[in-house]
Amino acid sequence: SEWPLRYLVPLVITTSAPCSSGRKFIGLAKVPSTRRATPYSRATWDGTSVALTSLSEQIEPAFALLADVTRHPKFATPEIERLRRQTLDDLRLGLEEPGTVARLAAGRVILGRGLYASPANGTIASIQRLRRQEIIDFHSARYTAGEAVLIIAGNIAADTAFKLAGKNFADWKAAPDK
Repeated sequence: SEWPLRYLVPLVITTSAPCSSGRKFIGLAKVPSTRRATPYSRATWDGTSVALTSLSEQIEPAFALLADVTRHPKFATPEIERLRRQTLDDLRLGLEEPGTVARLAAGRVILGRGLYASPANGTIASIQRLRRQEIIDFHSARYTAGEAVLIIAGNIAADTAFKLAGKNFADWKAAPDK
């Protein structure tokens, strides 16, 4: 099942932010840590999102950070392993909760063995067998211009948003047809 990849890839991307990857963003480095851009991600069965919040005065370096961690994540082995341990711990703890066990069982009864019946963050077995190269391959195939939607909201003028989108994403290509 590809679900563990769909779940873990955005998490690994957002943990690839400057603090964990060694990336340097001069514009953000000069800002107090409480006012820097914050990348985050979310995964569902039907899609993923990678997002970033920032003060409008930091929009240019923040936009560059979002583009970089989305398009060129490091997928550092320590980050992958940290997320693997965290996810496995979450899964094991969930199996100790009667409500979680009941929800998983109901999903199997109602939905069979399909994707939507699977636990949202994979199974212990699927997370244990997941390899870094699978994550890289999944990202290369799915995180492309042809599969993405860029949404910009907040205190930013439309012309500035389009300029930053062009500057940071114009050369992003769709995956080749297979």
